[in-house]
Amino acid sequence: RGGWGLEANAEGGIASSLQDMTLWADALLHDRIAPGLLARMAEPATYPGGTPGIYGLGLASASYRGLRTISHGGRSPGFRSELLMFPDQDAAIVVMSNSSGVVPYDLARQIADIVLEASLGYFINPLVSVLLGRLFLGERLRPLQQVAVALACAGVLWRMLQVGALPWVALFLALTFGFYGLLRKRAPIDAVSGLFVETLLTLPLALAWLGWLAVHGELNFGHGAATKGNALAARIADRIHDAPAKAVIGRA
Repeated sequence: RGGWGLEANAEGGIASSLQDMTLWADALLHDRIAPGLLARMAEPATYPGGTPGIYGLGLASASYRGLRTISHGGRSPGFRSELLMFPDQDAAIVVMSNSSGVVPYDLARQIADIVLEASLGYFINPLVSVLLGRLFLGERLRPLQQVAVALACAGVLWRMLQVGALPWVALFLALTFGFYGLLRKRAPIDAVSGLFVETLLTLPLALAWLGWLAVHGELNFGHGAATKGNALAARIADRIHDAPAKAVIGRA
């Protein structure tokens, strides 16, 4: 049955979830269902008279912000959804809604904007670090290094032109990470002690946020079914998360 107790055929006739759609998109992007299936489903059809289309066997091929996309969306009484995939970036966005005030097509692309800007920030960050090193630490680049930085700048500028707007999120990430690295470089303290001080400084903010959530009944930490398996998985995830940082600290 579809939304509102109506009989549904074809569209709206399949019950799914975000987890199911995530697995489906992952299987399509990695050819786990059948070799070349995604390419065949997304191959645009040609209409009578030779007019090319963008829609294939269930999927539409287009581009967004200069990146190739494969997508499909639709609606049924009471439901709206959108699947937006970036095959070259191995990424997918799934939006589902049962509200008429939400347009999944637009929301999926707004999420893509945030993800694309955030990822761009990690490419800008090394360039900011090079600039800060030159301005505040007096570091100089060798000729080949200057060529490498110039090529990186050209690539970032080209990507910014494709985005079509000033990437505020990317610039914020790059500048904050860059100045954080500069402060840590100039601070007269070793890596482990510095990490301890940073943790102490952020601890009151974290506790205040948890307290606010608890007062408003939105604190989920510590609630729910706690099992030995979940506890073990949490400990393993904690070790994996800390391993890169500990390795960097060990080399510092």
